Amino acid sequence: MTVDTSALSGNLEFLTLPDVLQLLHTNTCSGILRVKNPYTPTPGVVYFNKGAAVDALAEDKSGIEALYELFGWVEGTFTFSTEKVTASRVIKAGMMEIILDGTRMLDDGKIAKKGPEEAFIQDDQNTTDGSNLPVVRRPISNYSYVLDEEEVANGKNIVTQGRHGDWICVMLDGYADVIRQTPKDGVTITRLGPGSLIGNISSLMSTKSVRTATLVARGRVALGVLDMQRIHTEFSILTPKFRSIAVSLDKRLRQATDTVVDIHLKQLNVKEVLAGKRLLMEQGSTDEQAHLIEEGDVCVVRKTKKGPIPLAFLEKGDYVGNIPCINTGHEPSGAALYATEDVKLAPLDLELVQQEYDEASPMIRAILDHVAACVSVTTLIACDFEKMTRKR
Repeated sequence: MTVDTSALSGNLEFLTLPDVLQLLHTNTCSGILRVKNPYTPTPGVVYFNKGAAVDALAEDKSGIEALYELFGWVEGTFTFSTEKVTASRVIKAGMMEIILDGTRMLDDGKIAKKGPEEAFIQDDQNTTDGSNLPVVRRPISNYSYVLDEEEVANGKNIVTQGRHGDWICVMLDGYADVIRQTPKDGVTITRLGPGSLIGNISSLMSTKSVRTATLVARGRVALGVLDMQRIHTEFSILTPKFRSIAVSLDKRLRQATDTVVDIHLKQLNVKEVLAGKRLLMEQGSTDEQAHLIEEGDVCVVRKTKKGPIPLAFLEKGDYVGNIPCINTGHEPSGAALYATEDVKLAPLDLELVQQEYDEASPMIRAILDHVAACVSVTTLIACDFEKMTRKR
């Protein structure tokens, strides 16, 4: 792989398409990704705007279908060039949702492979128990924040649910399962891989932050202990409004996880959740605005073939709507909003939000991106629990 001021290029057998997509997304790149495969006559193209894949072309397909088609191009080369992109945003899904859906469809045989099968190795094939858990992994960066390194043996708890902890680590190597303990048993939510962060935004708000899940090492895990004093300082200089968006994002992750547990325990009562609420925004809406809730309550609901799935229960101080730099795969493209009659919303200036995100430290952006990715993954699990947690 070579990098210069204008381009990123490499071989898909060395750096797979999901890795390339995540790298461009994490670094908020704008430009055009061109993918060449020896078994196709023309290259595939993906257009990026500030880290979001907005459109794609592959053979006779376009949009999200073309992007999924490219997951089957397991042999070939890629080149990314930083250039002006004029393509309209046709693809609405968040990057983590795209990566998980694409790899799962490839695994299920819904996407045709074009190249030797052994060239594509999914992250979850590197785990030890053969589960089909989606894996959250990210490019490892920001080494300057690492103060120390630790190793955790297979089967040992890295984090224990219910205990206090105000530290954040980065996984340098290995995998670990996120498990929510219930009165009945433990529910494995997802799996974290290299580049994932351990900890949450609430760790930056209080020294009494309580861990909401247990994290268990699957194989040997190497951790990088991060400089919390430096991260606290960088978080404290954010505006109160931006910090409230970060805290609200953290709440979405906890509540999407709660929904997975409720589904597992068969105690999800959707009628009760939506009682007294009216439709505020339809799923698939083209509304690109975002708001802060000043009064009332709002429920984020994804409509699926199996029925509506509530994902988050938001109140005063939380945000709703589309914030491009913090894509969770929720509203408007991936979820509807239901609100109480007394709801009152104040519009957010998305240009100012984007500006503050761009000016935030690399670690603050990494934390926000990681939490947003975990929200997207947990949402997929909640909406297709049986399939996403099945054994191979």
